[in-house]
Amino acid sequence: MYRPCYTRPIVSSGSIRITLVRHGESVANRTQRWQGQGDSALSELGVQQAQAFAERMRGRHFDLVVASDLERASMTASALGRPFERDSSLREFDIGAWEGLTREQVAERFGDELARLDAGEDVALGGGESYGSFCVRVDGAIERLRARLEPGQHALVVCHGGVIGALVSGALALRGVRELPIGRPFNTSITELSFASDGSTTLHVFNDSLHLLACMQFPLPVELLHALGLVCGGVPHPSYGAFAAHYDAELHREELALQSRPELRFATLFERVRLRHPESRVALSAAAERIHAWTHETLWRELPELPRLAPPRPGSLCHVGRYGERIVLLDYGIAR
Repeated sequence: MYRPCYTRPIVSSGSIRITLVRHGESVANRTQRWQGQGDSALSELGVQQAQAFAERMRGRHFDLVVASDLERASMTASALGRPFERDSSLREFDIGAWEGLTREQVAERFGDELARLDAGEDVALGGGESYGSFCVRVDGAIERLRARLEPGQHALVVCHGGVIGALVSGALALRGVRELPIGRPFNTSITELSFASDGSTTLHVFNDSLHLLACMQFPLPVELLHALGLVCGGVPHPSYGAFAAHYDAELHREELALQSRPELRFATLFERVRLRHPESRVALSAAAERIHAWTHETLWRELPELPRLAPPRPGSLCHVGRYGERIVLLDYGIAR
């Protein structure tokens, strides 16, 4: 069976790199219950995911490996077979009394909190943390980690979906956006950030779960099964899975209306492809510059473009999908 290696993003030698990995599926994930700082071991599938992640990381050098001290993160880090530190400040969002409840139970018991959240209030969920206090905690954890690293060094952090989401939204200057244009981190997905000496942060990889092919599960999340895959030049590699159709932005310019309307907004192009192939995963190849522009539009829409997203590497893949009325970036920088 093909096992993807992990291709390192091109990063300035003077930058500090931090690779973030979400834990494998936990028992609470499997039963679809709210999970914050309560301990829950990995499910049988979660153990397999952790092993697939560890295989993908084999041979990679990290100057420091740190994990949340919650069991599901520590179990995932243990699969690496190398020493690591445990840090309680990397724990998941504290959801207080929501812990262990189903979504239906939360809606029934905490309707007032949900209404306040919908109104834009920064609520301490279940008496636990508010989003603002949570971000202060995880930002502080990463700042302390960075202070321990020299330029050019690289750390691996095994943590939680909420932690990764908060750090990525902060890096992309998207905190405070009502409906985030990024997908949820998948179990054992890889996300990589670099921090330059001038204070800037760049996202190179987001939500890469290609190693789950080793479990015969790529693409696993249902979001990817109905997404548009943007391939940086050429046809998608076989390891990226099957696509219902494949278009090339240059060869099919007239068909996609890119010839007559080079300024065509990506949202319009996305809808045009989706109408042709509803409920299917479709590939669209384009040059790095075009994919970079499309992903910028997806993330920031009318806001000025910011140098916070690295250009895609040749042969890499990202997925764009829809959550309700939103077009979101599901992953980025996937490379075999």
